[in-house]
Amino acid sequence: MNRPRSNALSGPRDPRYLNPAQQLGMAMRAPITVADELEQFLIKIFARKDLMETEAIPHNISIGVYKAYANIVDGVVPAPEMDVLRTARGVWELIRHKVSPTHLSRALFQKAGCPFLDEKVFGDDDYALTLLGDFLYFQLHPGAATCRVYLNVIFESMPNVVQTVLDLPPVLYAEITGFKTDGPGASRADSVVIYCKTRATAEQVAAIMLARIAEGTVRSSDQTVPAMTTRLGAGVALGAEPRQQETALMAPVPGRPRTAQSFGTIRSQAIAAAILSYRANRHLLGGDYEVFRKFAAIAFKGFGLDPDAPGN
Repeated sequence: MNRPRSNALSGPRDPRYLNPAQQLGMAMRAPITVADELEQFLIKIFARKDLMETEAIPHNISIGVYKAYANIVDGVVPAPEMDVLRTARGVWELIRHKVSPTHLSRALFQKAGCPFLDEKVFGDDDYALTLLGDFLYFQLHPGAATCRVYLNVIFESMPNVVQTVLDLPPVLYAEITGFKTDGPGASRADSVVIYCKTRATAEQVAAIMLARIAEGTVRSSDQTVPAMTTRLGAGVALGAEPRQQETALMAPVPGRPRTAQSFGTIRSQAIAAAILSYRANRHLLGGDYEVFRKFAAIAFKGFGLDPDAPGN
């Protein structure tokens, strides 16, 4: 029986065979383009000697990149805890009065897994203090999210944010799978995340939130948004829902599946991979930014991401 000739490589002697060094050389010589929002973040990371130079554990590098992505600042002196708790409880009480019991029954603190209506939230100071840096998550509708709306707003605006989402026109509201609001104990560029079934829905929700900010109903913390997202205005951005996958650079989180990824974690792991590749090869390729930039673009493509559209 005549079989078609295989086109597979026969081994290192095959003239088509490229050893790893040759493959790397081809990849590094290929022209690349990077979107401006990714470019600016890569420049910021390249200036961080604690990430680029320190021989840290690989997943710790991804954590450092993630903190830069979310604009999380270490070493900030917090306000006295009880003062923060009083502020938090004031906001939580407003939410409790603005939101229907049905919606409140589906709200929980994400990391702690504690229902919002648990009596300890409002009656146990020691327990409530542990919730100050947690996200309050509202589960709304079944279905898969494909796009996220990111808001950077002050904590005192959370009741109005919650009410705005729950009062969306029915056709939009039905397309929201859930949303979460950050607590006063954390300072992040993604203090609110709204999970939408389609990008078209996300764009309409973002436009409504921009209008609320413009009229002063919701106050933006500042004009920053999470790195690599698609910025739409002061404190408002979009980002695609990531594919859930496990990577070797993923930092273990107790109680969280190893395949669970967020927009920021998967991109931070890709950049961490680029940092490791840059360190391992700079003695051959040079230590300038352009080398790191190319490794980052290659890593993004390897992770199934587009360096020309990092928000997608």
